[in-house]
Amino acid sequence: MTPLIAAGYAPKGPQDCLKNQAATVQFYKDANVTCFPEGPETTCYAYTAFDSSKKVIILSFRGTTTLLQTIEEIEEYFKHKTPFFDHGFVFKYFYDGFMDLWNAGIESQVRSLKYNYPDYSIWV
Repeated sequence: MTPLIAAGYAPKGPQDCLKNQAATVQFYKDANVTCFPEGPETTCYAYTAFDSSKKVIILSFRGTTTLLQTIEEIEEYFKHKTPFFDHGFVFKYFYDGFMDLWNAGIESQVRSLKYNYPDYSIWV
């Protein structure tokens, strides 16, 4: 699992990291969006991949990358929570980041991979 997480932080994208550390994982596509439009630019990033040897589709989200992003997250922590289906609440910062990534192509990537590999499990 660690290479799948680390690959999201690779400066040139996850392909090389996956190739070197998780040879059976095939990078598919990624998405990069602005996380917090009210402040200085910070980005949210996710990628999709699949592993035919384990029969899994992988959806990996990069975590916080800068001190500024950490500060934005802490400030938002005290402001808003958003209902998350029937399962409770999520902080608006993370909800918005997820939805922006989802709408920037992650949804279609997951659907495409699931269509091509219907018997694969999904790892997030």
